[in-house]
Amino acid sequence: MGLETPLALLALGLGLLPILVHRIRRRDLPVLSLPTFAMLAAAQASQRRKRDLGDFLLLAVRIAILSLLALALASPYAITRVAFGDGQVSSVAIVIDDSMSMKQNLDGDMLLTHALRRADAVVSSLPQGSQAAVVLAGTKPRLVASMTSELPLVRRKLQEVTPSDRGTDLAGAMQLASQALLGSKLTRRRLLLLSDFAGHANLDSVEVDESISVTVEQIEPKEQTSNLSFAQVLSTPDPAIKGQIALAIKIRSTGEPPTQAMLRVRGGDGNTNTSPLKFHGSEAELAVSVAAPKRGQDPLIQLTIEAEDALAVDNHYEVLVGRGGSLRLLLVNGDPQPGTNRDELYYLQKALPLLPQQAEPIRVHAIDAASLAHQDLTQCDIVVLANVAAPDVQAIAKLTDFVTSSGGLVITGGDHVDLSTYNGRMVALLPGHLSAVSRNRVQFANLADSAFLPEGLTGLQLAHADAHLLLDSEFAPMLTFSDGTSAVSEKTLGRGHVVLFTSTLDVDWSDLALRPGYLALTSAMLRVAAGQRTKFTGRYAPGDEVVLPVPSGAHTMEVTSPSGEAFRYDVGGQETLNFTQTLEAGGYRVLASSGESGLRFIRERSFSVDAVPEESDLQPGPVPNFDSATSAAKSELNTVHHDLSSYLWLIAGALVAAEAYLRRRKPPQPRAA
Repeated sequence: MGLETPLALLALGLGLLPILVHRIRRRDLPVLSLPTFAMLAAAQASQRRKRDLGDFLLLAVRIAILSLLALALASPYAITRVAFGDGQVSSVAIVIDDSMSMKQNLDGDMLLTHALRRADAVVSSLPQGSQAAVVLAGTKPRLVASMTSELPLVRRKLQEVTPSDRGTDLAGAMQLASQALLGSKLTRRRLLLLSDFAGHANLDSVEVDESISVTVEQIEPKEQTSNLSFAQVLSTPDPAIKGQIALAIKIRSTGEPPTQAMLRVRGGDGNTNTSPLKFHGSEAELAVSVAAPKRGQDPLIQLTIEAEDALAVDNHYEVLVGRGGSLRLLLVNGDPQPGTNRDELYYLQKALPLLPQQAEPIRVHAIDAASLAHQDLTQCDIVVLANVAAPDVQAIAKLTDFVTSSGGLVITGGDHVDLSTYNGRMVALLPGHLSAVSRNRVQFANLADSAFLPEGLTGLQLAHADAHLLLDSEFAPMLTFSDGTSAVSEKTLGRGHVVLFTSTLDVDWSDLALRPGYLALTSAMLRVAAGQRTKFTGRYAPGDEVVLPVPSGAHTMEVTSPSGEAFRYDVGGQETLNFTQTLEAGGYRVLASSGESGLRFIRERSFSVDAVPEESDLQPGPVPNFDSATSAAKSELNTVHHDLSSYLWLIAGALVAAEAYLRRRKPPQPRAA
């Protein structure tokens, strides 16, 4: 309790005025002249007693009125404490940093746990009629609780938040929270930001609407300790020892490195090697050789840093070896001339290592046309028929089954492509009817579909084709020549894709292979042929969606996380599985089953989720400052003053009405004898 203007209490002295007035009235008693003095004396005494009681009540009311007016002028207030804000109805958006760095320890719990408790206290303290929303700031920011007045629902959403190994995107989360607040109809808008504000968090470019009051609270460990993490891991087959994998490892320390630290490496054979870490400055480097996983074995080599540091999650790294994460490409050479630039695949094989690696790494295997009939196509993702004479019926049946079951096929033109044989044997695979070979020199025309070549004809403007196949098709081409004929067309067959390039990939029919656009066009055709497979890269960041191609004939797939949690899905009839439970860093094992067989390990679809390197740098950064009403607070309670003068004015008004009633009431008359 307190008073804003305590000097106003001097007015309490006015409470003496009613007493003085009443004392004066008591001296002015009415004079009665009655014949019988005894009877009148008794009546007068009775009337005096009743009048004294009424006068006392009137006196008390008048004293109370003046006293309340004096107190109201002094502006009394009551002090209460609330978890957040000023105790007024408002809309509140809470931004919680759920990135990997928030897994640090504070008093036996993770920083994220403390942040969630703080958020729950804020929501539970909001007065009725308030609204709240919750945004998580790990990459990518998510609105886990939309702006709502159902505060118990928001508290339940907070209880469902789980730790993750995501990166930090405080800026994106602030923008998302601001949008939620600006959509609220309440005029008081508040934003609470809870984070450890490690050095990698950047909020310099964030602007908040002036109608939003921002409160920033830093949740950090009591002591800053060093932290170790993997800066780089390179793996290659050991050239000296067959069946071994050579690993070049670099480990970084933020803060002073610990005096004792070890690296434990578990190879594909299950055996482990341990090596001490010797730091030079903030880094330690070492090279080790371990057994490569054999067929059917776990394709992940496990690396573990054994040391006392601030964060345990980034002390683990798993190297994916073998076929995992690669796009398997089978090149069928229709005009082999090894060792010369006249070979049909000469320019393509030179270009493939230079292709952009935003998609999968590519594993290439080249054969001649005669070997196609004996090739196991189940070991391929894409088959390229480069100027290949029409295969025999058996090989075409294998190709058709391959494409139907989600394979990719690229067909190119050339002198070995016999139109009548192609149209007769490969009618199910071709995206149209091959009518002739045009010998007119043409250039590439503007794109009808910019998604095929996002950069347009960059690098292709000067390319010419001196010959190309003419295609009659019901499908619109993805790329045309300047005479309007098809350059690249696509057809979907079952779960797979066929791409037809009507010219050649060497210099026999065009000079495309000599132009910069050759890389872009080749990459685009492979991307279309691969379909959803191009979205599977083998290595991901926490929170990424992984598009897993479904193996042919599979009806069930299971993905096991690094912690051992299994996620099982019914994938019958699907081409891909979109897997989103990638919150943990580490290796994910993929299994599938088809028919009545049980789950089998799919080595080529296993993948890894890598910890974000910046999250391992736990050195604290600056606490952000915003132009709007901002406080960098650590207190969990805010002091709120509640004005009580309005209540005193109301009571005084009621007493004035009571005083008027008492004053106008007639005194009781004595009864006649």
